[in-house]
Amino acid sequence: MFRGIAISLILWWIPASAGQLCNLTGMWLNDLGSALQIYPSSTADIQGSFTSVVKLGERGPGSPLKGRVSGVMSSGPLPTFGFSVSWEKGTTTSWVGQCFPIMDGHPGHQMLKTLWLLRSPAEAPEDTWQSTRIGEDTFYKVPDTM
Repeated sequence: MFRGIAISLILWWIPASAGQLCNLTGMWLNDLGSALQIYPSSTADIQGSFTSVVKLGERGPGSPLKGRVSGVMSSGPLPTFGFSVSWEKGTTTSWVGQCFPIMDGHPGHQMLKTLWLLRSPAEAPEDTWQSTRIGEDTFYKVPDTM
């Protein structure tokens, strides 16, 4: 019985990864509309740009937050990665995650499942409790960049 379950799980997982590679290069959008652009690299380094629309309402129309992306990724068909963005006024956000193909019948559809940690500057050590936030993001590859 357990052998049958194990074989079923293996057969279910194999199509999701066998023969399908995740490519981090390209444009990615998250559920909130923020854009991550990752440029081609011949190494395990990640370079790019990030445009966040999360604070768009507070900053006014046409004023998204923009930052430079710098990070690293692993090798393999389903790479893990980490990257950071430094924002104005000293805030930094770091993401860690993994790339996965989306099994929806459309070759090349991919997503990045990530966790993020945002750190804002504190005025004093006793104020650090309110300076860190944590969350998660799912990014979907923009089809024109596959």
